[in-house]
Amino acid sequence: MTQTPGRPNAKAPAEAPRQSIRPGVVAAAIVLCVIGLIEGIRLKGRSPSPGTEPAAGKVSSEPAETSLPSSSEPPHLVAPSPTQTAFVPPAKSNAEPNPPLAPNPSPPPAPAGPIPTAYTRQLVTGLTALGQTSGSLSPEQAAGWKQNFQNLVQQGAVAVPAIQEFLASNTNFSLGPGAEQGLGYGSARGAMIDALAQIGGPEATAALGQTLGAATDPQELAKVAQDLEKLAPGQYQQQAVQAAVQMLQVASNGSMADQDVAPLFQVMQQYGGASAAQDIEQASSRWSYYSAIALGQLPDGSGIASLVQMAQNPATSDPALRMLAQLSSQFPAAADALLAQARQNAILPVTWAAIAPILAGDQVGFLNSAFGASPTSADTSDLKTTHLSAGNQNFYSAPGPAALTAEQVNKGLSLIQRLLSATSDPAAQASLANASNLLSTRNGQVSADPVSGP
Repeated sequence: MTQTPGRPNAKAPAEAPRQSIRPGVVAAAIVLCVIGLIEGIRLKGRSPSPGTEPAAGKVSSEPAETSLPSSSEPPHLVAPSPTQTAFVPPAKSNAEPNPPLAPNPSPPPAPAGPIPTAYTRQLVTGLTALGQTSGSLSPEQAAGWKQNFQNLVQQGAVAVPAIQEFLASNTNFSLGPGAEQGLGYGSARGAMIDALAQIGGPEATAALGQTLGAATDPQELAKVAQDLEKLAPGQYQQQAVQAAVQMLQVASNGSMADQDVAPLFQVMQQYGGASAAQDIEQASSRWSYYSAIALGQLPDGSGIASLVQMAQNPATSDPALRMLAQLSSQFPAAADALLAQARQNAILPVTWAAIAPILAGDQVGFLNSAFGASPTSADTSDLKTTHLSAGNQNFYSAPGPAALTAEQVNKGLSLIQRLLSATSDPAAQASLANASNLLSTRNGQVSADPVSGP
């Protein structure tokens, strides 16, 4: 077939005669134009409509294309208007295309520890609510209460969460008139604390440990400390001392003026040992007699150095000298300190009168003791009790529980003689003569002649 000059045929066979280069260039240009037109239409179809905000942080250099938001759902494509030639981003935009969602609020914390069973909670409620009734308990009520108390204890570790729940509420009820004698407990908290002590085991011990740290009553703190010492010897002593020190700090501002804080000093003395001397001495500014008594009861005379410091302060000298007199028959350092004060005539007549019976064998102690120590003198005429409104301090002086031996009498009389030689104060000499006579009468066999006064 003959081709028409100037109109190339696209289907011409490969063996067709070569043409000049200009028709080929024209054909290639046409093809490129078609391809460019198609690509331009495709790109314009992807450009956003006017006013649509591009994704923040990424803008294409080509006016018809923008980056897409990082979302799992593809955005809706909008065809450009006929007059649009380039995408112009908004003048101001600081918002992110898909701002992160606020996190869900945290769920409420789960209850700490096991949840009480319905039965044990019912037992605890019945036992502790008894104090909300009026009047004395009948024998039947007392018997029922005791049986329910035993039922609670017999539940063992299962009963601990219900008991701990009540103790953590920091509420307390008196169990009514005569409850101390009829039930063995005067308060609901006292009964529940003793229930934990009877249950024992790691769960009850841990519950008592938490109660110790949250205690607000000196007697309760001392009771819990003693129970913990029986259940876990030595493990809670430091915690008990720290709790006692912290409660004393709270009481120092007068917020516990109606409570006797003697058990706190006993806890420090019993479980703190020599290391508690400094804390006890620091409390002497408000509770001078309680501090002196606790220092005097520290083991191995470890409180003597603090007592010597207190004896040199007029505000605390009287209680310190009383305890130095009590320790003087056992520890030479206490006797030496007492003699030094006598030589300086630094002991007031009222203090001489107070220490005379102590030199003759009397013991000074906490009147409201939480550790079972109490006056044991069979002759109440020998018992002397003292109440001081300052710090609500209550203590006693009475002959010791055991009769004095001949050796103790001789040591006491020897010290009295040395004190008589050290002072020229007539009031001191009269008090020391009384001490010598009293000491001699407390032993059936007098090892030395009584000392007569001036």
